[in-house]
Order: sequence, then structure tokens, then C-alpha cells
Amino acid sequence: MTRVTYCPSNADADRKWCEAVLPANKGLVVDWVTAMNNTALRLTDVPKTERTIISGAFADLVAVAAASYIADECVSRANTPDGWSREFEIIAPVAESSRFSNICEMLADAMQFVSGDKYSIRTTMRSTGVSLEVGLPKTEQCDAICLFSGGVDSLAGAIHLLDEGKKVCLVSHYADPLTMSIHDALRTRLEELYPGQVDYRPCFVRRTRGNKKQTFPLPDKVDNTHRVRSVLFVALAAIHADLYDVNRIYMPENGIIGLNIPLDSSRAGALSTRTSHPFLITKLCDIISSLAGRDTIVINPFLVQSKIEIVSSLPRTTYQLLEDTHSCAKYDMIRWTGQTSIRHCGYCLPCIYRRMAFHNIGIDRREDYLKDIFNELPKLSHNMTRDLRSLAAFLVKYQRSDLLKRRAMVMANGSIPFARLSAISETEKDISIGEVIDFLDRFVADAIRMLRGMCSKDVLNVLGL
Repeated sequence: MTRVTYCPSNADADRKWCEAVLPANKGLVVDWVTAMNNTALRLTDVPKTERTIISGAFADLVAVAAASYIADECVSRANTPDGWSREFEIIAPVAESSRFSNICEMLADAMQFVSGDKYSIRTTMRSTGVSLEVGLPKTEQCDAICLFSGGVDSLAGAIHLLDEGKKVCLVSHYADPLTMSIHDALRTRLEELYPGQVDYRPCFVRRTRGNKKQTFPLPDKVDNTHRVRSVLFVALAAIHADLYDVNRIYMPENGIIGLNIPLDSSRAGALSTRTSHPFLITKLCDIISSLAGRDTIVINPFLVQSKIEIVSSLPRTTYQLLEDTHSCAKYDMIRWTGQTSIRHCGYCLPCIYRRMAFHNIGIDRREDYLKDIFNELPKLSHNMTRDLRSLAAFLVKYQRSDLLKRRAMVMANGSIPFARLSAISETEKDISIGEVIDFLDRFVADAIRMLRGMCSKDVLNVLGL
């Protein structure tokens, strides 16, 4: 088990407390407060005169989520008995007035579900809790908080809210210059299209460069799965929902990713991303509602829509914005090729879904991708072709399956709280397993139609389509 804590302040007493709780080499101290910190945690880039200080339970939530996100990178999965599941004990120093203690078990369950790791979280009282600086509200009114990742789905979610005339606070998390530049370019264009409706909140959380002089040095980065990032992302949104006194947080994600239907056995459970699964969303609703003292809903408006359907619902005036989004899961690998002008690999599952959706509205361009998987598949390595092969195999299997098998596919990656689906998707009618299967039927039909229109005959033969 890895014990993790964070330094709540730069006071000598708190630094000494961390040293006592986690002696050298017996745990991790995530530190964003001392002069020689190991982590950067910034929730605003506005001048000091335009900031306010947030403390209490929501600051504690962000602190625990940030510490867990950093610790996640420091512990290898390879050294565990099953090659995946690690154990973390998070020690949260909180002020006595914090309500955070009431949600520790729920938060541990949420992080365990999304990551496949085992978490325990316990609080310990300190004289002062965590304080974080955020920008002051830009407007008197805000209707909703919307997670803003720079991808197609989050952009579409923001556009739908803005088209309804809502004033929206866009909360982003970035850890590198590319992500920051994408977010900034997209929000600038949204501000032009929807003047007076957009408040953009960039949040920077990442390890700082290793240095032996750091107050609490961290081990080298050894894991990139980042499963708990979604909890951090929602925590960042929650602190701004509290700032603006709103009770709606939008987490736009297409239903194929959200429901996390496994394409094959290697993608079962937390081995595949469950970062927007309905079970996780309802846990997050309960956590934030408990901290806020009122019902707060985390909403995925695209729970039963595919990326093809989401993109098709957008006005043509937004197509240039769509092209400026970033979807690739393999971008770090692209940089090693020296192709600095290309941001998408073209063969990971997010790139495949993106290209199918763009093809459907006539804006797909092969030159935007490192590889053209739909025509070059026989020439590419097995690792490069794995995602498209898995998708095609799933489509064929789904078509051949009966209703009972399709129901099993829906439930394969976690319990789905059907009684709460209408609330977390903001739909008027109840969503049953039948509606979910109808959605999958549409996706499979659309995906096969797209692939038959995009793939060469040789690739279609390889894929069995």
C-alpha cells in the first residue's frame, strides 16, 4: 500500500507534520505550497486583485483529487499481483469545520470504480485546512458549469448550452502547452460567437520538474493511465459551481464512451476507461450534493448519443471549431515521429470515432492524421490496427447477438443505475435498458455504414465487413 498526503500550507508546523506522517521513502507528499514544490496547482491565471480564496470542503475535495492524480503517476501497476490494481491510503489534513470527512468513503468508492485500484481516505484535523485561489465571478449570473476538455464532445456540449442562451462557466484541466493552446483557441472563438455568455476557467495541475532540492521529492513518473483524472476534473468543476452557487455540472461525453460497452475482453472493467460511466456520475452527484448541502447534478447530455449523432446535430457554422478540437489518445507518440504539424494519430479509438463523425458531415480529411487506418491497415503494425479490428469485431458480434446477449454487453462494465439515468442525462422520460439497446442498435448501423464508405475493399475484407 502507498500512503499519500499533501502539504496543507507553507507553515513550518505543516511541513514538519508531513515529515512525521510520511518519513523518507515510506510514502508520497504532494506539495504545491512550498517554494521548492513538486506539483503545480493553479486554478486561475488572472491578476491577484481579481482573485478570491476558497477554503473548506470543496478545497479539500480538489486537494485530495489532485494528490491522487499525482500519486497515480508515481506507482507502477506492473509490480502488483494482478498487474493492474494498486493500493492507496490518502491522508487528508482538513480544518475542523470541513464537511469533507462525511464523503471519504463515497469518494474512495468512486476512485476505486474508475481506476481499478483500492483506495482508503481518512482525515486528520489540522489548525488550518487547504486554501485555494480562484478567479472572482465574471458575471452576476451563471446557469451551468461545463467541463471543457478541448475534444469534440465537450465543445458540442458547450455549444448546445450557449445556443439555449445560458451563461456558462467552462472549466478546463490542462497539464501541457498543447492542451492549453487548444482550449484557449476554442474558448476565444466561443467568446466571439456568444459574447457575454462565456466564463473560461483554466486549471493547471501537474508534477513540476524533478529536483533533488524539492521539499518533498517524488519518484519518477511510471504510469500514464490517469484513470482518476475524471474525479479531479469534476472536483475542479465543483469548486466553481460552489463559487457561482449553481447546482448543474455538465460532463459531455458520447454514450459509447460513457456507457463503456467493452469492444472485447481486454477492455473489461477498469482496463478500459470508465471516466464518465453512469455509476461514477451518480457517485459524484452524491459527493458534491453532500458537500454543498443541496442536490447538485452532474449531467451527461449525450448519454444515449454517439459521436456521429452529436456532430450531426451541430450547425454548419461550428464546423471550423470542430476541426480545431483535439481527440487523439496517442499524441505523445506522434511527437517522437517529428510530425509537429499533425495532432492526431488516426488509429486510436478516439481518432476512429472522430473520423467517422466528421465523414458523416463531409469534413473528414486524411491529411490531418498521421496514418490513414481506413486504407493503410494491411501495412500497419498490429498495435496500430488493434482498435479498428476490435471495433469491427464488436460490430459484427453485436449484429449476430440476440437481445439477451446485448443486455449483457450493456451491463458488462459496471452496474448502471437506470432509476437515475433520466436525471443525469437531463431527459424528460425514463431511460430503460431497452432505450440503451436502441441507442446501440443505431450506433452499430451508423458505424458499419461509415466504415463501408471510408475503408478500401482490402480493409473491409480484413475486417469482415
